[in-house]
Amino acid sequence: MKYPPMPLQKYLDLLGSSNAVPGGGNASAFAGAMASALGKMVCDIIIKKSPAEQAKLLKKASGFFRKKSRELLSLSEKDCLAYESVMNAYKNPKEMEKEKTLRSKKIQSALIGAMDVPLKGMRAVLENLECLKGIGDCLKFNLNVKSDFGVAILLSQSAFNGCLMNVNANFVSIKDKAVIAKTEKEVKELINRQNTLLNELKDYL
Repeated sequence: MKYPPMPLQKYLDLLGSSNAVPGGGNASAFAGAMASALGKMVCDIIIKKSPAEQAKLLKKASGFFRKKSRELLSLSEKDCLAYESVMNAYKNPKEMEKEKTLRSKKIQSALIGAMDVPLKGMRAVLENLECLKGIGDCLKFNLNVKSDFGVAILLSQSAFNGCLMNVNANFVSIKDKAVIAKTEKEVKELINRQNTLLNELKDYL
């Protein structure tokens, strides 16, 4: 089943059910997709009243946001599939020593995969913020969308932090030291970049 390409009420009912999926990771990526969609809307509205040079920038940004929206929507579904892979890995037999070893390898592989999905979400949402920063000066051509622009920032922030929580949820169970070191380094860099961008965008909120 795809999450959330279905009637929204059905999706929200599933999200609010006692089922493990869709859950927070899925919702975080979906929030990022909505932020991208709002970014595209802002571009498409402002472009109508913008000078040629800015219109060219906004057209490019609009295409970028459309691509990011689809990417994050795809990640929202992949988050559910990744969680199911982890659960299936835990169901492997563990009676014999060979079974325990194989089960452990499958669990670790699934956990790394489950961590990679929200990590990709963090990267994508950060690109949302980068693009929003790039078109911020164009708001002066149509201030009617300032609130939509602000919501896109806030949704991006929530999506980023939600993805971060899901990275950490899988991270604590991973045993591969190389993967741990690489992920810790990247996450720290992503957080620092997000903080910088949010500081640069604070005047739009």
